[in-house]
Amino acid sequence: MVQSTRWMLGGMFVGLVALAGVVIGAGGSSGALAAQDATPTLLPVVDPVLGDFDPASVAEIDLAEYPIVPEISEQALALYRAGLDQGNNPNSFAKVGDCMTDNP
Repeated sequence: MVQSTRWMLGGMFVGLVALAGVVIGAGGSSGALAAQDATPTLLPVVDPVLGDFDPASVAEIDLAEYPIVPEISEQALALYRAGLDQGNNPNSFAKVGDCMTDNP
């Protein structure tokens, strides 16, 4: 009960801050609204720079040593069960991050 009250109060605070921003913004000059109506400038898409692939560097990796589905820990099972108890969809999947992403 206390946790849900905190979330409710936090949501009300965020809503009031957003409303204050709208009221303050509406009372300002029309220049602020004109800036919002401007068409954005799109930046060019940069082609990725790929390194050279050396097949010999991976030739001796035995993929059989790496399980496709690792053993699921008790902690992972507890998280999964807690998600089910909260009504989360057991058929959904989310991934954060990617080891192949370069952010220059």
